[in-house]
Amino acid sequence: MKLMIFGIDALTPKLVFENLELFPNIKKLCENGMYGDYDAYAYGYGSSDNWISLYTGLTPKQHGVIGNTYKDTGRPARREDYEGEKPFWNLLNTEGIKVGMWKGLNTSPPKKINGYMISGEPNFELDWKNDPLANIKPVFCNEDKELKKFITGDIDRPPMPKTPEDFGVTWEALLKDNSIAKMVLKKDYFHEGVEYFEKELTFYGENIINMQKNNPVDVIFFYTSIYDFIAHFQQHDTSKEELLTAIEIVDNFIGMILSELVAENVILLSDHGIEALADNFHNTPINIQKEAFGWSDKSIWLEDSQIVTKARNLAFLSGIHSLKGTFIISGDKIQRGKIENMRTVDFYPTILELFDIKVPENREGFVLDIFKNKVIINKDKLLNQEKIKPKNIAIIQDIEVSEFNRIINEVFLSNRFCNITIVGEEKYKNIFNANLRVNKFRPLENMRIDFRELSSYDSIYISYRNNKTKQFECLEIYNKIWEKINEKKF
Repeated sequence: MKLMIFGIDALTPKLVFENLELFPNIKKLCENGMYGDYDAYAYGYGSSDNWISLYTGLTPKQHGVIGNTYKDTGRPARREDYEGEKPFWNLLNTEGIKVGMWKGLNTSPPKKINGYMISGEPNFELDWKNDPLANIKPVFCNEDKELKKFITGDIDRPPMPKTPEDFGVTWEALLKDNSIAKMVLKKDYFHEGVEYFEKELTFYGENIINMQKNNPVDVIFFYTSIYDFIAHFQQHDTSKEELLTAIEIVDNFIGMILSELVAENVILLSDHGIEALADNFHNTPINIQKEAFGWSDKSIWLEDSQIVTKARNLAFLSGIHSLKGTFIISGDKIQRGKIENMRTVDFYPTILELFDIKVPENREGFVLDIFKNKVIINKDKLLNQEKIKPKNIAIIQDIEVSEFNRIINEVFLSNRFCNITIVGEEKYKNIFNANLRVNKFRPLENMRIDFRELSSYDSIYISYRNNKTKQFECLEIYNKIWEKINEKKF
């Protein structure tokens, strides 16, 4: 097998890389290749947006899936929505490379490819039965139904995290008296999810091995959403014991596969990370926390400063998607060391380069400079130091923090290499500094801005409300204004 890809939704790089001694198989991949975190789509973007960008090399605005919804349809994305955008398996197929897709997010309904596509979408909502594509079990297209004979065992739907009612209390009572939460919300709150995760990966591990031995392909891609599901409800536990156990399960799964199947190259990646709600508020007083995001009447503040709020399934939600994803690539033709300056859209051209395939037009991503002893096919796409020329950008905070974080995100995403300074209210300093896309904070003096002090920046952005979409958007101020200010013409 030429390549094995492990796609683990929300696998958080900080938790992985700071605890590598617990994960011997992941550690070995890092030692035999390159690894690091990368900038993913978050704050207004969902898992579907990220995975389809990984599949196609297109940004969410290009492929049309934002917030897990396809354009203006109001429904989740389907495979046919982006099929014409040359997902990586189609391009590999055109070169005679057989691909086995296992449970890729938004690959339903499955289709016949050179290899096979096993689909079935995750759905953890209360109304999941109304989703025709939701299926935790392997789903084959009609042409591949004979492959079902290589699937053994069975897998059920995952358990749901408990709601306050399961503990004999109500959300209303908890919101009135936060101290009640400590009696019901323990460190192992969603341990059942971790137990299920082990069963799920054992089921798929055994079947991936069996399928490859009986119906071999050149590339295998496997995806699971269960780590993301667990992590949304376990961030209140500052010890992260349950999450570390979940990553150990991932590590064992990787070891299980690689001990049975020989892979020339291995990739472990996530679409983004996940962090505690409280991680947005380093050393910020609770009254400012509540004010900044309007959570005062919707959330519970625990004694250890952790925050939980009501999820759509009515359980205790304590985690949100974070800005950094995990990327590890291992193989004999891969250099050794850390990966830097990577973004979501770089995965696609890098995979194509691995197989000597030209990157299609209209792709903003780069080929990561990770190869050794290889003639680079996409030389114009190679990410080298000559291409890294950061712009110095200032963004003026002129709206509430909850909306402004999305403005920061959009400015970052529209400027590939940049250093961002926030000019804002002093009381929000720690909140902005907790944002990994912010390099510097500059307080407003007496709530006034002297634009002459900002003239050294390459670009300055403000926000405005789009009356048509009712959304806040960013606006770059015309650069020539600084020349006129310096000339004292204003």
